[in-house]
Amino acid sequence: ALAEIVLPCFFTSVTTVVGFGALVVSRVAVVRDFGLFAAVGIALSFLATVIAAAFAFGSPRFRLRPPSESKSARFERFLRWCSRTSVNHKEAVIGASCLVVLIAGYGMTKIETDTFSLGFLPESHVVRKDTEELEKLVGSFTPLELVVTTTSKEVEAGKDPEVLRGIHAFQKALEADPSLGIQNTFSAADVAARLHQVSGSDGTPFEVPTSAAMVAQDLELYGSDPDNQTKDFADPAWRRLRVTAAVPVLSAKGYQALIEKVLAIGKRTLPASVTLEATGYLPLYVKMIDYVVQSQVSSFGWAFVMVFL
Repeated sequence: ALAEIVLPCFFTSVTTVVGFGALVVSRVAVVRDFGLFAAVGIALSFLATVIAAAFAFGSPRFRLRPPSESKSARFERFLRWCSRTSVNHKEAVIGASCLVVLIAGYGMTKIETDTFSLGFLPESHVVRKDTEELEKLVGSFTPLELVVTTTSKEVEAGKDPEVLRGIHAFQKALEADPSLGIQNTFSAADVAARLHQVSGSDGTPFEVPTSAAMVAQDLELYGSDPDNQTKDFADPAWRRLRVTAAVPVLSAKGYQALIEKVLAIGKRTLPASVTLEATGYLPLYVKMIDYVVQSQVSSFGWAFVMVFL
C-alpha cells in the first residue's frame, strides 16, 4: 500500500511545499515567515505520515477489512471517464488548457488590487456604523502626517516667515480642495498666526506676520510657557515642521491617490527652500499593501513555474 501511494503523495506534498515556499520572496516579514514555516510543516507532515503508516501497517494488530460496496459508483464512473478522455485526447486537452491559460492571463491584466480595511466588515457592524457616524458628526478624523524640511543651513530656519506663510497657504489650499475631503489641518503656522492675532490689537487677522523678528518674539514667548507643545509640531532645531491633515477613511489606493494630490499641492504652494514628505501610519499602510500585492504576484509566478515543472 505504501509503495503505491508514497510517490504520488510525495509529489502532491512537494508541489504544496513549493507553493507556500514561494512566499519567501515577499518583502513583508510576516508573509515570508508564514511561507517558510508552512512549507517546512507540510514537508515534516509528509515524513511523519509515511513513517507512522509504515509502523501501523507492520503492527500485528493491524487487520485489513474487505472493501465495502462503493456508495459513489456514479462519481467513480465519471472520474474514470475523465481519465480515459484525458489520455485518449491529450492534444485537445493540452490545447484547451493553453487557451484557458491565455484567457486567464489576459484577464489578470484587468484586475485592480485594493484593500479597504473597513470594507471587510458588514455594513451593519458597530465599528463601521460608528466610524461613518463620526465622520458625519465631526468630519474627517484620520490623521495624515506631513513633514516640511528646510534646506537652509541657518539656525531655526523653520521660523522664517516665508516658510511659515508658505505652510499656511499650503493648509488653506488643502482645505479648499473639495476632492480631498480635508476639513482640518494643523501646523506651526497656525500657532504663529494665533500668537500674532492675540498679541496684536483688535482686528488683527489670523495670519503669519511678515516680520521675522515678530515671529521669533511670539514663538520665544510661547516656548517659555511650561505647557507649550512645541515638540508636537517642530523639532528642537526648527528645521523639520509637522503638518497634520484630517482625511476621510479610504482604501489603500484612495490614500495613495490622496497623498499624491497633497504632495502636488505642496509643490505649488510651499517655497522652494523646503521639501515635503508624507509620513506616519497612512504612507506605511499604503506601502505595506503594495508590498503584499507585489509579493503575492511574484510568489504566485514562482509557484506556477515550479509546480508546473
